[in-house]
Amino acid sequence: MHNACKHTWRVSAYHDGELPPQARIDFEAHLRECAGCARELKRLRKISELLRGAPIPDLPAQVLAQTRECISVARDYSVFKMARILTAAAAAILVVCGGWLWDISGESYMPLQASGWEQAAVQLRVETSTGDFQQIAQWIVEDLSMENGND
Repeated sequence: MHNACKHTWRVSAYHDGELPPQARIDFEAHLRECAGCARELKRLRKISELLRGAPIPDLPAQVLAQTRECISVARDYSVFKMARILTAAAAAILVVCGGWLWDISGESYMPLQASGWEQAAVQLRVETSTGDFQQIAQWIVEDLSMENGND
């Protein structure tokens, strides 16, 4: 049986006590006027009553053990499936990045040479004299001015 009322979807929420207080009051007013929703609520209440009175059989231990095993296998399968997906994604990223690195390192690769002042600064010792620091500062200024086109 099909109910054409636009509020039919609220019947289940009302029955289960899921409507906020004001919506519950509004729906109760609607139930007094809508035979279709009232009929649906009556049907849900009857089903709930039948289910409440139905005996719940005990599961045999073997069925319970098999169910737990199936759940465990399904959980393990989903973990392995996710691991395979992440591994494939990582491999794809590795291939793309490897290709990019191969491309940029092709013909135009030249090892970078440290400038004189960089080599001196790395080899600088604590007991270096003030004159050495001044010389390094001069080299830095000269190197930076050459890089900026200010020969």
